[in-house]
Amino acid sequence: MTDQKTIDLLQKLGLTFYGTKAYATLTTTGTTTPSILATEAEIPRSRIYEVIQRLEEQKWVTVEKGRPQWGHTPLSTRSHERAEVPAELGHR
Repeated sequence: MTDQKTIDLLQKLGLTFYGTKAYATLTTTGTTTPSILATEAEIPRSRIYEVIQRLEEQKWVTVEKGRPQWGHTPLSTRSHERAEVPAELGHR
């Protein structure tokens, strides 16, 4: 579970509530699948692909497409080009 301080900081950088939970979870878990990300970040599975797509469009994550594409798509965090991530987020 992501703490409220991290969620608040990421939302100030323009992420949605679910986007903040997904990104913060990825910074601690590293590369993972959408299913595991949904569980770990406590995001409904029905919303996870929309959240991932938005994070990818905003260049917060890189999606590595595999076979089959859905259900086995590893995600990894990447440096955000438009904003500096505060050190207290534990960004690696």
